[in-house]
Amino acid sequence: MRISFGSAILTDVIGQPEALPMFQYTLTELFDRRVDNVLTINTFRAMGGVRGVMTRGADDLYDQIDLAEKEAAQHLFLRLVAIADHDE
Repeated sequence: MRISFGSAILTDVIGQPEALPMFQYTLTELFDRRVDNVLTINTFRAMGGVRGVMTRGADDLYDQIDLAEKEAAQHLFLRLVAIADHDE
């Protein structure tokens, strides 16, 4: 069974919160890495799919901020997390 390029990207984002921005960001990153004006499934896979693109983008942004901004980001992220009594 052959999976189309578009299906591979959509499979990575369907059901995810904020799927459309993730899809858009991934396409932008793919466009920046095009070869001879062609987007390829091999490039998408080499980038680690949507998860890889999003992780690398977040890491790159985090690496660009100064120490005070990193501390503020860590404080903010910890406030966004809720620990539950179950394993999920």
